[in-house]
Amino acid sequence: GFVESPASLPTLPVPNSHGNLGHLRAMEPRHLKATTEGDGHVDFATSVAKGRRCTLVAESTGKRMEARYCVDANLGLLVAKTTGQTGPQECRIVPVKSIQDIWTVDDGEECFPRHIVKSLTSREKNSLLLIENTAADPDAQPATMYLIEASLSARNALL
Repeated sequence: GFVESPASLPTLPVPNSHGNLGHLRAMEPRHLKATTEGDGHVDFATSVAKGRRCTLVAESTGKRMEARYCVDANLGLLVAKTTGQTGPQECRIVPVKSIQDIWTVDDGEECFPRHIVKSLTSREKNSLLLIENTAADPDAQPATMYLIEASLSARNALL
């Protein structure tokens, strides 16, 4: 899974194109049809609704995984799905209402595991987000997801 922690939300295999999670297929590149602003740049709100490239980092190992994430405003979900890997894809689904906090290096590098921070470039550190959300079990530790956005400006737009 993305985060090897008992408090983590489950990591689920994503059905193939014959599966029943059609709304997740909208994150696949061939389905992206983001609108552009007058200067030709893709509007951030549109791109985050359709799916944005990112890197997910496993908490225990620091392993990086290419991924796409989107925010489904209608369902109130943040969905992150691995891409470009052999084997089954993995998906993390986080109800937006369950998000307790989103940390960045601006909050202090001590908010992040040392082995993750040490493995990142300066640009990656600046684009890193730690998304902390309540677990299904109220007695459990909050679940976490480490996500590296494409840029500092994109990180700030997501916040």
